Amino acid sequence: MGCAIRRLLRSAETRGLPLDLTMETATAFAEDLMRGDLQTISAAGYCDFLACVARHAGYPNEIFEALMKTHRALKVEAKGDLRRKEIKLAQVPIDLADLAKTARELLEHAPLENDIRNRRRDYTLAGAMALLCKLQIRAKDLREGEIGKEFSRDSEGWLVDLATSKTGTRISGRLAECLTPYLDAVLLMDTDPAHLWTIYDQRLGTALFANPARDWKCYECEWLRRNMTERTGHSAHIVRTLIYDYCALSDDLDAKVNHPDLDIAFKTIHSSKGLEADHVVVLQVFAGRIGFPSEIVDDPLLTMVSPETEPFEHAEERRVMYVAMTRARKSLTVMGSAARQSTFVEELLGEVEYEVAAEEATIARSHICGDCQGHIFPVPKKNGGMFYRCEHVELCGNTLPSMLRVSKPGFRKENGDSLHF
Repeated sequence: MGCAIRRLLRSAETRGLPLDLTMETATAFAEDLMRGDLQTISAAGYCDFLACVARHAGYPNEIFEALMKTHRALKVEAKGDLRRKEIKLAQVPIDLADLAKTARELLEHAPLENDIRNRRRDYTLAGAMALLCKLQIRAKDLREGEIGKEFSRDSEGWLVDLATSKTGTRISGRLAECLTPYLDAVLLMDTDPAHLWTIYDQRLGTALFANPARDWKCYECEWLRRNMTERTGHSAHIVRTLIYDYCALSDDLDAKVNHPDLDIAFKTIHSSKGLEADHVVVLQVFAGRIGFPSEIVDDPLLTMVSPETEPFEHAEERRVMYVAMTRARKSLTVMGSAARQSTFVEELLGEVEYEVAAEEATIARSHICGDCQGHIFPVPKKNGGMFYRCEHVELCGNTLPSMLRVSKPGFRKENGDSLHF
């Protein structure tokens, strides 16, 4: 707001007008904004600020209306402009995962620096970048945050409690666990972690991101911009842009930021041939017509043109399952279902090397339809109740209520046909 007033006075002085807010000086102010090299959206902001001054200081309403009209026109015009941040991102592409990876590299390489000033610089820069990746705060908020006030530490980790400098938005609560080693390093610098609490008590009331060479005063405003630009090609403000633009569009963004080396890929078994991964999860290994292995019976005519029958059941799909299981270097997880237990899962359960990650009480029995030999599954009702139906609902159509009367060794439907379990 002060910048808008200074621009107004400069425009009035240049034209020899009184140093006051009048229609003449407001017009001169707007003309100079549009003639200058300002971004259109910045010019719109200056008009908005001066209009706010006019309203609250009691100037004539026509001045306020004229400034707001110019503000709205410039704002509409600015919609077609590319922001400087967007241009810079196009020139030097980067995302939050890249920033998180850079922060981790700084933290790991800092102890290897021979110069103590460079070590302290890297510890501080790593902590600042990691924190910016997780919190939508400005460089000013980060620089001025004090230990024990905005940033505090307990036995479980770090906490934040601050109001952002621009909007006053309150941010409070426990910080992500992944930030603890970064902020601890900022606090300790080169000191042994055994002295963490001694140093924490000594530093209470000083800026967390402070310069030890200046008696723990916060770094100058240019320090973070200069060092981040050298490392990444961008200053701190770009992190908020990345969060705003991409946070809602990426389901696994948080995992990438917390674990920059994490690479999750979804592949079919056939497309994964020849590939390996540390950890492999095989999904939907269920029984059924479209299960794995499939229970669809081949047409007898195929036996006339097919090679000789394989010596073991589900031979072709068994080979596919082998491919899936041998992709893992460290761990293999097969996602099955006790209610629709696959033949492959049953065989694996017989091997002592494999464990079942489910409690016995949660494992449901698999029931067989007495008419078509399909599986019977529970189906929830809209009213919260439950009924049971055959998996071949379109062909078989057997359904059962959740509470049944036993007549013989089997359950009886309303039409009198028994459905044996």
